[in-house]
Amino acid sequence: MNSMIKNKLSIGIPVFFLLIFSACEDFLEKNPQGQQSPNTFFTSEENVERAVFATYNTLLRWELSAFPYLGCNSIISDDADKGSTTEDGPSQIEMDNFTFNPSNPEIFGWWSGNYFGINRANQVLDNIGAVEMSEESRNRFTGEMEFLRGFFHFNLVRSFGGVPIRTSVPNIDEYSIPRNTEEEVYEQVTTDLSNAIEKLPLRSELGEEDLGRVTKGAAQALLAKAYLYQQDYQSAFDLFQEVIASNEYALFESYADLFTPAGHASKEIIFEMFATATPEGGVGSQYNQVQGVRGDLNRGWGFNIPSDALEGAYEADDPRREATFLYAGEITRDGFEVPDVDGIGAYNQKAYRAESEIVNDVGNGGGHLYHIRYADVLLMAAECANELGNSTVALTYLEEVRARARGENADILPEITETAQAALRELIWKERQVEFGMEGIRYFDLIRMDAKQPGYASEQMAIHGKSNFDPAVHFILPVPQQEIERTNGVLEQQPQY
Repeated sequence: MNSMIKNKLSIGIPVFFLLIFSACEDFLEKNPQGQQSPNTFFTSEENVERAVFATYNTLLRWELSAFPYLGCNSIISDDADKGSTTEDGPSQIEMDNFTFNPSNPEIFGWWSGNYFGINRANQVLDNIGAVEMSEESRNRFTGEMEFLRGFFHFNLVRSFGGVPIRTSVPNIDEYSIPRNTEEEVYEQVTTDLSNAIEKLPLRSELGEEDLGRVTKGAAQALLAKAYLYQQDYQSAFDLFQEVIASNEYALFESYADLFTPAGHASKEIIFEMFATATPEGGVGSQYNQVQGVRGDLNRGWGFNIPSDALEGAYEADDPRREATFLYAGEITRDGFEVPDVDGIGAYNQKAYRAESEIVNDVGNGGGHLYHIRYADVLLMAAECANELGNSTVALTYLEEVRARARGENADILPEITETAQAALRELIWKERQVEFGMEGIRYFDLIRMDAKQPGYASEQMAIHGKSNFDPAVHFILPVPQQEIERTNGVLEQQPQY
């Protein structure tokens, strides 16, 4: 993480932000002595910016980068298995085997973590209007919070369908509200991201000290992705085209190096979770630790390991397989042999941290989690172009991604020339699987792909042997039981659970 952002995240995060309620937490009846309230805190532009960075800091939380994130985004997919030892992590075993129920803690963590982020964004948006500052700063801070609020709601609607929409910090009598419909949540996501697009700067307008903050391109890409999930291919394609035509982004030259510190904040990365391992802590995450190599190398716990199904998805000699799989017996990029322990044959190479990148403790991780890459924009644009009947443009964007993976080896990954819509659709989908293996994209891809082509997700899960998967049940997660009980049943459970 660049030093300016690191410092803003790590110094003086307001006490009331550390105590702010999530969707499952109650108001404290009394504030601890010395704690600042929103009324006394939001008095200057500097403090507003501190609150903005406190909201970015939410992305580093355990719920949004470690077990709940991995369980609900990756381990649940056909690309990954739970890992670790056979009996370790029972809640993750449930996610892997599709035996989870409304009491699963990973599902609750994913729900509450996203609402925690929404509430932090709402703290800023509720209070910024009364603070004196330049219009430029006001627009930027507001746009950043609208983007993040849209992002967190997008996570929730993809996972749970209709959820309660939060556009302000609720009073104590406003906790127990029913779920909005899925369509209403997408409307809110669209509103927030559309507003953010109008306020945020381009990437090229950021100073070096601000790389990592969200931009107009990030809002355009995320909104286009939301349109894609609703099968609004034209709206999605138009926005993807704007991102591409802006020339603000480009593919990183080396696919493998993209997942090392060299790739952080590069022009390929449109939106990422910034993390930095520092002696004082506070701006790292456990994203790397929970996926790290077990045994004598002692880089982590060995959860979220790549599956045999993912390994079999790569074409012959595709370099992306090696960049994604870190095999037992392999020599790491910093010169260590990966031990063969607990029956784990391979780890997530993209989450590996070298010895020099760990400060004090492996739990204080500095690995970045990429939420949107330029390659994602290219392949989503290709998918939209194909659905709109423009195979020429679809093949052009598909080839850009394959050419980067191919590098200088012309004997691998031949250029795709298929123009039949159904066949090209599946080739683009397969390209997404190998391009984004172990990046937390696959399961949500399967959900929307199955909506377009019923049976596709079941077919892919069967390749991996996940026999408990039932699309009629598992395409949305259950509402956490804690939330239903806390609202005295105002929040109703999904009918299939």
